[in-house]
Formats: sequence, C-alpha cells, structure tokens
Amino acid sequence: MKSQRWFKSFLLMLFFFSLYARATLTSSDIDATFRAAEQGDPNSEYNVALMYENGQGLTQDFQQAAIWYQKAAQQGHAKAQFNLGFLYDNGTGVQQSFQLAANWYTKAAEQNDPYAQYNLGLMYDSGQGVIADEKQAFQWISKAAKQGHAAAQFLLGNMYASGKGTAKEMPQAIIWYQKSADLGDMNAQFQLGTIYQTGKDIKKNSTKAAELIRKAAEQGHMAAQFNLSLLYQAGDGIEKDLKAAAKWMRKAAEQDNYEAQCNLGVMYAKGLGVLHDDIEAYAWLALSAVNGNQNAIENKEKVASRLTPQKQAEAETLALKYFNLYSKPR
Repeated sequence: MKSQRWFKSFLLMLFFFSLYARATLTSSDIDATFRAAEQGDPNSEYNVALMYENGQGLTQDFQQAAIWYQKAAQQGHAKAQFNLGFLYDNGTGVQQSFQLAANWYTKAAEQNDPYAQYNLGLMYDSGQGVIADEKQAFQWISKAAKQGHAAAQFLLGNMYASGKGTAKEMPQAIIWYQKSADLGDMNAQFQLGTIYQTGKDIKKNSTKAAELIRKAAEQGHMAAQFNLSLLYQAGDGIEKDLKAAAKWMRKAAEQDNYEAQCNLGVMYAKGLGVLHDDIEAYAWLALSAVNGNQNAIENKEKVASRLTPQKQAEAETLALKYFNLYSKPR
C-alpha cells in the first residue's frame, strides 16, 4: 500500500472561514481574525494559518502558516493538528520530520479526524515515522473508512482482500470497495469492476463491470481506460464500438501505457476505429517499442516496410514528439 496523502483539495474545501460566510475577505475581516488569534483564540489561529498557507488575504508564507498551526494545534485544534502534521510530512514551511508528522496526525486522529486517521494508518503501514504495524494500520484505516473517507474505504477493501492486518474476507472487501466506489473513488470503481468482470468472489456481471470501469476511466484511471477500450472492442457488457475503443486506447496510451501504445498503433495500421494512418501507427508503435514491447517492435517493422523514406522521416518526427509528450520516468 503506497502512501497517498490527503491533501490540499480537502483543505481548500474547508477554507474559509469558520467565523465568516463571505466569498471575499475584507481588511477588517483579516484584522479582526488577527486580533482574536493574538489573544489566543484557537479557531482564529487556525484561520490565520490557512490564510498564510493559501495566500488568501495575505502573502503566502508556509513558515508563518506552520507557526500559527502550531499555536492552534497546541490548544487541541484537531484540524490544525492535521494540517501541521501534513506540513511536517511534506517538509513545507518546516524541516521535514515523519516522526513529528505522525505525532500530530495521532493527536488529530484521536479526536476522530478521518484525514488524520487515514494518513496515520498509511504511516503504520509503511513504517514511516512510526514502527510498522499492520494491525495499527488496519485499525486507523478502519476508523477513517467508517467515517466515509473514500480512499480509506478502498484501502480497507484491499486489506480485507489480502488479509493484511486482519483476516482475509473477500465479502468484506467487496462491501468496502462498493462504499468507496459509490463515493466516486476511481480505484475502487476499477477494482470492483474487475471483480464483476471475472466473476471471482461475486456473481459475474459484465454490464455492471463495464459501468464501473467506465466511471473509473472517465476520471483518468489508466488501467480502466485500457480495459474499457478492450470491452468496447469485444462488446463485452457494453455495445461494441471501435471508435470508442480507439478513443479510450489513446487516452491510456497518452498516460504512457506501453500496451495501449502498441494496441493503438495496430489500430491505426489496420484502420480499426480510426482512419488508416501508417505514420500514426509507426509513431505509437515506436513509443511502445522504446519500453521493450516485443509486439510493438515487430509491428513497427511491418509498418516501416510500407513507408517511403519521406514518410519514414515524418513518422520518426512524430514518434519523437509523442516521446517528449507522453513518456514518463519508469
């Protein structure tokens, strides 16, 4: 289980203001908040920290944000404790310290903050900042999941599926995957979709599988995009549509999925769902071949044999363009 920290998007949703329900901060708002913060009001200290962190109403300053979070956190403000832990976790405005991050996450988690519970569970899982402990990881992830934290629900499903930190129970795994998928978590949608697709541990349902995989694909899940393309090609649980298959294969290919790049190249070479185009075919096959895909290497040579020297040069130029656009470090 890899660390996946929550996160600025959540913090920004919380922002701003516990004291005001206004879209724009005025100078009097800021002054009043500072006065209350300087008098030791923890909510105001937290809000000052948020202003500094997000550069809203003040010049962005992560060091000042950390100082004000610390003031509120020391008074037991759970969200300030979580945010301070997050800053230590990432070394933002403070010297990075996983131990201090875990300390502040623990304080917030013990106050039932689901985001802190989730991050603390990840730290126990990885042994980062704390001694690795699968049971502690399971415990904290469970607490966050039961509060509706979608990513925690997905990871809890994984823990039940693998028997990590708890007994292996696929029915429980599926329950938590479903809860997470219902909240829109793309990883859970894809995982649950593949379970329905294979019919392992649940009654096979190709239509439901395609629906879930499509939802994940629409959120940018690379493997889901690749699988959705295959479903469209086969008409498995969804109406056969080669144009849609090519569209989703390209999306996966642009995320540097070398199998998708090879498949897309073949689709261009054969005119499947796209207009036949040997230059496009060569470029995608060359990109896949760079990653060592043997099928791509063989198909690239076949396409190359149909190209004139001029077209070959165009294809090489396009392949270089795609390499610069879509290749990611491995």
